[in-house]
Amino acid sequence: MLSADKTEVRTVERLTYDKVEFKAHPWRIDGDFASGDPRFDLRMNSAMGEASTEIMIEPNSMTFEDFVAGFTPDSAPGWKVEPSSGTLQRRGGEPQFMEVKYTGSIADKGEKFGTLVVVLPNDNFSWTFKFRCIV
Repeated sequence: MLSADKTEVRTVERLTYDKVEFKAHPWRIDGDFASGDPRFDLRMNSAMGEASTEIMIEPNSMTFEDFVAGFTPDSAPGWKVEPSSGTLQRRGGEPQFMEVKYTGSIADKGEKFGTLVVVLPNDNFSWTFKFRCIV
């Protein structure tokens, strides 16, 4: 007969991915303002002091995968993404929604470009999205 008397429950330490380099994929772009998709071509709302949009990542791995998200070094300052890390479901599971914001200065007029890279560090896979915000 099985018993749970001496069962131990241990916590699992999450890996940290501090050293991830956010580089755009050389030829595959998963979303781009140049395509005319309004999710990637933003306009600054002067009343709110920001522009925001939501993107969706479809899980594509056979297992749950940790992800980290960030902008490439050549992106304009002021771009943010939430969540910037977490765990994707397995293929066929719930998609991961991310909110992308530009919160730069309204006084700094012009086009502000940002390249978001979502990396699966354990799977050697990434998604690349190119954004533009007109201030």
